[in-house]
Amino acid sequence: DSNSTTTTVFDFESPISQIDLLCAIDALATNESMRTQPDLFQRSGVVAIIGNLMIEHTELSEVLKTDEDRDFFRRFLFKQTQIAACNYHGLFNGVMRQSELESNPQYGSASFPFCSLINHSCAPNVVRVIHEGKNHVVVNRPIAAGEQLFDNYGFHHCLEKRSERRLTLFKQYMFQCSCQACEDDLPLYFDLPFT
Repeated sequence: DSNSTTTTVFDFESPISQIDLLCAIDALATNESMRTQPDLFQRSGVVAIIGNLMIEHTELSEVLKTDEDRDFFRRFLFKQTQIAACNYHGLFNGVMRQSELESNPQYGSASFPFCSLINHSCAPNVVRVIHEGKNHVVVNRPIAAGEQLFDNYGFHHCLEKRSERRLTLFKQYMFQCSCQACEDDLPLYFDLPFT
């Protein structure tokens, strides 16, 4: 990973300033060293187009006067596209299938640096709830003292098969899921016996 700092949201005084928040976001994982060349190439193409449009057609042209400034901005955007892919969180409540997310015009995502520090489980013990523009982390089952918090990165064992979850998690976040739900290969909700 090309991140040169390990700053987290816990390194700043509360309330956190916008600059400190940006520093915490900028320190999140990019997984650049694990990305494929086509992935990096696509991101660089997007950054070249969007970066140039932003520089040429916004007030940034007044701030980014030198080639060095513009190159810094493009590198910053490139890094942010990688950070966003593995750290941004959906702005919706509950668990949704990927196809539901893609067809939902109300869906969006944002960076919540604290939530990015919580690891994944296909059977999480916390859930993120968006209320009035704030992201709340709510415990959804008992957690023993010292036990790790686990969020769900969008692929819940009740809705998707283990093979689908693992493949999608690896493509998006660059890790092979070994949570309890994957290790035990828990059944889908609709495959449970109803009496």
